[in-house]
Amino acid sequence: MPKDNITEISKGTRFKSGAQAVENGRKGGIISQQVQREKRTLRQMVEIFGTMGVSDEAREKMEQMGVPEELQNRFMQGVVALFNKANKGDVYAFNAIRDIIGEKPVDETKLTGALDTSIQIGFVETGIEPVSSESEVDAG
Repeated sequence: MPKDNITEISKGTRFKSGAQAVENGRKGGIISQQVQREKRTLRQMVEIFGTMGVSDEAREKMEQMGVPEELQNRFMQGVVALFNKANKGDVYAFNAIRDIIGEKPVDETKLTGALDTSIQIGFVETGIEPVSSESEVDAG
């Protein structure tokens, strides 16, 4: 087969040339950096909003609960709301609190690397004798 035919056939395969692989990697890197910048910006906005002051009504409730004045912000307002929901019996709020304080249960799957290949076959005694030919089978 001539060399030109092999080049034509390989153009449609999943394998890319080195130059194209480098270009695809560069494009992926640019997109990844853009996504990281967007996440960082969103995180910064949440931090700014969370540290803002609260309404007078929320401030009074937090004072009644004993929250120090320097901690009275929107983050604390969210914590108070979460605890209030948990106190009313909201299981999801309780689980969120448990997760936040680091007591989330861990799902563990242990792999030992050994396979259990033992198979046990049991027979049930029925009192029926096996037949020796098809003529002995009752088709009735």
